[in-house]
Amino acid sequence: MKVPAVSNVPLFWSAFVLPRSLGATVGDFLTKPVVKGGSNLGTIGSPAVLLAVLFGLLRPGTGAQGRPPAHGSGAGHPVGRVTVNRAPGVCPRS
Repeated sequence: MKVPAVSNVPLFWSAFVLPRSLGATVGDFLTKPVVKGGSNLGTIGSPAVLLAVLFGLLRPGTGAQGRPPAHGSGAGHPVGRVTVNRAPGVCPRS
């Protein structure tokens, strides 16, 4: 969506196909024995490494923008609530 010169179809297929083949290749490398050119992490170590990489890549994207304001900061209301200013004694329609 951020590359207007490229159609959505090639963007979709590149996002659909590339991670699958890349993930399979990295997974094979992590589980393959060292003698055969791998890391020999096994079926427990390999997913642990992949999860660590995933969370490491997602961490920079979770900045202060998505956090609700601190309690008592006067910076707004809790997430999900909408306040409508009405005159006193006016009931909202149901």
